[in-house]
Formats: sequence, structure tokens, C-alpha cells
Amino acid sequence: MKLTSKSLITKIQKSEQDKNNLISKVQKLQKTCKTVKKVSSNVNSATDILSTIFNVFKESIEDTEEDKKHMLDKLKMYQEMSDALSDFVHEITEVVDEVYDEKDEEDDGNDTEILIRASSNIKKGIRPLDKAINAIKNSKTKKPSKLVDNLSDLKAQMSSIRKSIKADSKKK
Repeated sequence: MKLTSKSLITKIQKSEQDKNNLISKVQKLQKTCKTVKKVSSNVNSATDILSTIFNVFKESIEDTEEDKKHMLDKLKMYQEMSDALSDFVHEITEVVDEVYDEKDEEDDGNDTEILIRASSNIKKGIRPLDKAINAIKNSKTKKPSKLVDNLSDLKAQMSSIRKSIKADSKKK
């Protein structure tokens, strides 16, 4: 994903240079048209057409630049989401590994301690989900509400699991 962002930024920069070159050439053409317009009244219609074409090109380039900025913002949002979800997976993997390792090593007498640590680690896993949800909500792009809803549901399920683990640890 990071390579895609870098390559997109490079393409945007090259496109920016191409845009500037095109605008410069069209401006020179427009100046030439104005000069010719002064020389001959028959050229008036041709210069008007060229001026119109210039304006159309200019608007098209501006629209393209806005689209590129929008896509770059979207890529940044996806990168933040990806980082947050990667943190989430890492935390959850650690929780599962720790619980299974401790369960294999210890007898049933320490279940309460294992449950307390699992609860704490699940809480750590919820934090990256919050980051991902906030990255989506704070992005400038159109809000993908279904994704936010799914992540929120996952967070709620994890919180529910955590609460049941805490309750089980208090019973023991």
C-alpha cells in the first residue's frame, strides 16, 4: 500500500509538471492569437474558438487536480485504517498466544489471573479499532458507513467478551 501511495504521489507530481507545461503553451498560444487578432479582423472567430478551448483545457486540468487530491486523501485514510487494523490483529494475536501459552503451562488454579490478563489485552486490541473508526470518520472522503458500522460491531463484541471475561474472573 505504501508503494502505491508513493507511486501515486510521483504520478501526481509529474502530472503537475505536465499541467504547468500545457498551461504555459496554451497561454503562449492565447497571446499569439491576440496578436493575430489585432492584425486581422477575420481571425476574430478563430481566436474566440481558441480562447474557449483554452478555458475548457484549464477547467479540465483543475478538475483533474481536485480528483487527484481526493484520491490521495482517500489513500491516506486507507493507509491509516490499514495501520490501525494491523495493530489490532497484532494485539489480538498476542492475546491468543499468551492465553494458550499460559493455559498450557499453568494449572487451573491461575485461571483468574489468565482471565484478567486476557481482559487487559482485549482492551489493548480495542484501541486500534477506535483508531481505525476515527480515521474513517475524520477522513475528507465520503464516509463508508458500512465499514464504520462493521468495525463498531466488532468493537462492541470485543467489549462484550471483555466484560464477560472480567465477570468470570471475579467469580473465581
